[in-house]
Amino acid sequence: MAASAQAPKTLPIFSLEGKTACVDLDLDAGRTAAEEISAEVSLPEGSIRPYACNVTNEDQVEKTVSQVVQDFGQVDVLVTCAGTCIARPTAETDLALWRKVLDVNLDGTYLFARSVGKHLLERGAGGSMVFIASVAGTQVPTPQTQASYNASKAALKLLAASLGKEWASNGIRVNCLSPGYMDTKLLADTATTVPVSDAKDQWLKQIPMGWLYSQILPRVQALTDQPQVVLRVPMSLAPLW
Repeated sequence: MAASAQAPKTLPIFSLEGKTACVDLDLDAGRTAAEEISAEVSLPEGSIRPYACNVTNEDQVEKTVSQVVQDFGQVDVLVTCAGTCIARPTAETDLALWRKVLDVNLDGTYLFARSVGKHLLERGAGGSMVFIASVAGTQVPTPQTQASYNASKAALKLLAASLGKEWASNGIRVNCLSPGYMDTKLLADTATTVPVSDAKDQWLKQIPMGWLYSQILPRVQALTDQPQVVLRVPMSLAPLW
């Protein structure tokens, strides 16, 4: 989870009677996020522990999951919502930029899911995973052009379905949430990259109720049991809507 004004809204939704591993790209940001969350819900010292990991690096992901298991003894729930978005016309998007988006949004979740999945299978105790995708994986948002982001989120949905079917008999549930426009700083940042002056107004017009949603984690809670150890992967690496 990234250190931001949104941090306190994320993990308090879970029952934090156990432990939480807060994974971020930068350890200082992870510490800040953990401190904000602990203060928000008055958690005992040490209940949330920060870790640094680049979700696109296979070796770092494996070492991070191993360290969390070593520190807490187990992982019960994995929530992945690391994401990046490059709003750019396809004709101006080179392969490196395309791959950067898919590396973070799709491969990052795959790497964490695979590593935690191995751990859960070895324990034989079941578990739960929740991937945060996007409505952009189902319908194309406007006015921004972000084919790489849309494709990555569509793939993430099918990855969740595939793993859910593969691991169901082992008691491992894999679900995916696809939020629309969220009222976050990230959305505000994204608005500045769209080459129109009224991007937010256009987005609001696409929403029947005409307002931005600010809380999706109650839905995440509904998809998980009361976990002892939650492994939470970063909220953002770049503007994400």
